[in-house]
Amino acid sequence: MNTLYTMDEATSYSPAVKETLQRLEQFCQKETGRPNYWQVGNRAFFFEWPTFGETEDGSVEGVVYEKLGSTSTRIGTYMLDSEGQILEFPFLPEDVIEGINR
Repeated sequence: MNTLYTMDEATSYSPAVKETLQRLEQFCQKETGRPNYWQVGNRAFFFEWPTFGETEDGSVEGVVYEKLGSTSTRIGTYMLDSEGQILEFPFLPEDVIEGINR
């Protein structure tokens, strides 16, 4: 299993960012049974938890990977603003983003 980090790590986030990360985790858990994996068609993706915490402005970013057989490749970076809104999240379905950003 390629779970790189969990929300139980010592890194702290603002309540809004933490809620968004929890919603992402719930979506992935429901979708695949794993806290940071999801699928689009026959392609599988996963993301790392933002291990460096929030930036000076309260935003966070992390890495998104695509699972390719027994390996994976970095395909981009996701970004959340200080209010927990998803600004960018490669290959996360738009309806999921809209649902989380409400």
